[in-house]
Amino acid sequence: MAAHRDEGLLARAGWLIRLRWAAVGGIVTTVLVSVRGIGLPLRVAPLFGIAGVLGIANAGLLIGLRRARRRPAPERSAFAERLTLWQIILDLGCLAALLHFSGGVENPFLFFFVFHAVIAGILLPRRAGFACAAFSVFLMTALAASEYCGLLPHYGLPSFTGMDLHHNLLFVSGTLFVLASTLFIAAYLAAEVSERLRKSERGLRDANERLEEKDKVKSEYVLRVTHDVKEHLSAIQSCVDPVEEGILGPLNDKQKGLLKRATSRVQTLTTYIRSLLDLTRLRLGRGMETVEADLGKIAGEVAKAHGDNIRRKGLRFDFRAAPDLPRVTGMPFYLEAALSNLLANAVKYTPDGGDIRLELKPDGENVHVVLSDTGIGIPRDEQPRLFEEFFRASNARGSVKDGSGLGLAMVKQVVDRHGGRIWVESQEGRGSAFHILLPRARAADV
Repeated sequence: MAAHRDEGLLARAGWLIRLRWAAVGGIVTTVLVSVRGIGLPLRVAPLFGIAGVLGIANAGLLIGLRRARRRPAPERSAFAERLTLWQIILDLGCLAALLHFSGGVENPFLFFFVFHAVIAGILLPRRAGFACAAFSVFLMTALAASEYCGLLPHYGLPSFTGMDLHHNLLFVSGTLFVLASTLFIAAYLAAEVSERLRKSERGLRDANERLEEKDKVKSEYVLRVTHDVKEHLSAIQSCVDPVEEGILGPLNDKQKGLLKRATSRVQTLTTYIRSLLDLTRLRLGRGMETVEADLGKIAGEVAKAHGDNIRRKGLRFDFRAAPDLPRVTGMPFYLEAALSNLLANAVKYTPDGGDIRLELKPDGENVHVVLSDTGIGIPRDEQPRLFEEFFRASNARGSVKDGSGLGLAMVKQVVDRHGGRIWVESQEGRGSAFHILLPRARAADV
């Protein structure tokens, strides 16, 4: 949770830095438009100078942010808050300087202080937000008082305001009062809304952690139960095999038929249990040692393993792996299981004489796997649920009775574990195309 908060603070500090680049460009554009387009008598050199100082300071803040990401975790949170606070102080000081050279209290842009009060209220603790609002009021009051008393020169905007207002005590005090009221109200509202959102976020995060813990307990239980069931099924199979083979004596046709049916059911149940075990192990993250893997070689072995079934159904199979296919960092056993599951489904649900194509090619920083077929396809309204556990499409259930609905769920778990993405394009009665994107191995992974 602390790491999540640190990353959030650093991300918001980075957002402020990006926003400041836009502010620097906005200052330059506004000055040029005001002077050349409207004809306001602004002091261009000081205003551009302030924009330059802001840009240089922002570059320094960007360097500081990058260094902050390399700091030890316990230091990041406090540093991110300090970085955000100093950014806001920098902005307030530059805004006050900009206002001084462009009309002072007469400049309607003085209400830009409100933006910083809101930002401080959202990003910083409540007291820091009010402190920024107070600092803004202090800066503007000091500027207005200095110009009113003649301590600082006043660069008025007579062509804009039509009169010199910085000596009008009622105007100055009224403007400062409205500004102060707006700032503190904005800081309060921003802090209140932000605190409620933070509480809601913490509640959701805690609830999610509890759900994950419960899911882990459930998966642990399923793992133990399925493992025990698998052992018992293996024992049953070891007892049935000698009888079926006639080692314990001759069998009549009826006895052989019953044993054959029993063996078939045991094998089906064993396959189901094995799929459930693989899926549960993936969910628990056990045995997840990764190595550099040649996905083209793995796919070739999978294609070879399914060759007999492909030929038995008279299917036309096209396998292509790009010669420059990059390697991936992953778990070869699970990658092979995922590709094998997809190809087995394609063979199972493609009518005799149909076409299946397996292609692997580079795709930017990824390896793109496409497995397409001319099979029964998937109804459009059922496609969003395709990767759910125990789900089978309605036409798949009608076409092939046997099936656990765990295969594609396992495939998605494998892809997710490898930081990849999987999706399907399908039209019922026309076939399906499964797409997988897996990140290529980086130099650091090799």
